[in-house]
Amino acid sequence: MTTPQKILNTVYSVIRGSVIDSSVNGNLYKTYRPNNSRLEDICIGVVTVNNSGGLQMSKVNVNIYIQDIKSNSAQYVPNSARIRELECIGEEFLNDCKFAGYTHEIASISEIQLEEIHEIVINFSLNLINL
Repeated sequence: MTTPQKILNTVYSVIRGSVIDSSVNGNLYKTYRPNNSRLEDICIGVVTVNNSGGLQMSKVNVNIYIQDIKSNSAQYVPNSARIRELECIGEEFLNDCKFAGYTHEIASISEIQLEEIHEIVINFSLNLINL
């Protein structure tokens, strides 16, 4: 049986230095992102590791943080162009990449508004199945 830390390290090593990593102006983190970061960071977290019917399935989140921008009325609004760009890069990369010892799929892509810090999180939820 694999562990959450092994899965985290596997996903991190694939994303580190990849097109998605080089597309953001921030850093790549495991599990936690610094509270004071105002950059486009990527944070990877393992949500669950389950054994079911002899298969080990894991759910992993890959989150990309994007700063809101100020509109003409000085109100913060999502940076839609940047969100679209990073969603496309992320989806293409995560569909095509290979995680050693696993097969995977993107289970969902969502956008989470963090109004208090004026950011959007693009959440890629991945299902990994241990081969």
